[in-house]
Amino acid sequence: MRLDATHVTPAIYVEVCVRPDGLRARSPWSEALWTLGATTAESAPVGPLGPAVMGGAPCQGPEVSLTPGSALTVGAHRVSLTATALRVDDATTHSPLAERSLSGPVYGLAWSAGWLVAATEGGLYRGRLGEALRRVGGEGLATGPLRGVFRDGDALWVRSASGQAQPIAIGALGAVPLAPAGGLPAMDARVRVPVTSGRVEGLLGAEGLRIIDADGLLATALPTARLEALLPLDGGRRVFMVAGSELTVWRVRGLALEREVMLPLPGVTRAALVIDDATWVVAGDYGVVTLRRF
Repeated sequence: MRLDATHVTPAIYVEVCVRPDGLRARSPWSEALWTLGATTAESAPVGPLGPAVMGGAPCQGPEVSLTPGSALTVGAHRVSLTATALRVDDATTHSPLAERSLSGPVYGLAWSAGWLVAATEGGLYRGRLGEALRRVGGEGLATGPLRGVFRDGDALWVRSASGQAQPIAIGALGAVPLAPAGGLPAMDARVRVPVTSGRVEGLLGAEGLRIIDADGLLATALPTARLEALLPLDGGRRVFMVAGSELTVWRVRGLALEREVMLPLPGVTRAALVIDDATWVVAGDYGVVTLRRF
């Protein structure tokens, strides 16, 4: 088995490397090259770069580093950067030439009617697989800082940073609340995945997995880094795990797990989805990464 990243939607900027004729905007697992003309500023994505390169090389040679919270005048252009927005203005008139905004860290994912929906620091975003995520407009919790999104029947629920939750529908005009916001019980950190020999279980945010046999007895304890995601694969013959910023696919061998694939990820993962046998999605502080299984 092999895993390849086929599409990256970045969530934050790490650095912008300023050149005399353009910019190299670095994110945790992708970068974009900007061309600066006399009255224009255009960008083109480069990447995904892969685990060996991650967000590209730091600024070097003639490049000047611009970190979030800074601004720099480059010839006729004024370049300003925050963690989630890159803006280019005319240095003389201060008129905007181009701006690229990112969502901020992703806290939750849902798959609904062919759309990938993401709960982020910047609100609710959605997009087709392999395409950029776009912010969902509308009124209510869908436009505020979010900490989760999940499906319940035909409705989507969003959870705000304050702990309030609300069912919504997404239409042509954006997100429409279906009921007033209210509280929900705290999410259970325990995760249990059925496998061919019993189940594998763990505690999100804690270290280690436990393999439980068909009679409900502890068979094996497996040390791991802090658990971020745990999902079943292939009818319980494999287990998908993210722990300590590494994605691991385990093959179930009776009451033991055998590591089959390991892929480093560029930061904390807060959500993971298995779309189908060949397509998986992980998301976190770094943004959203679509993975293809070969």
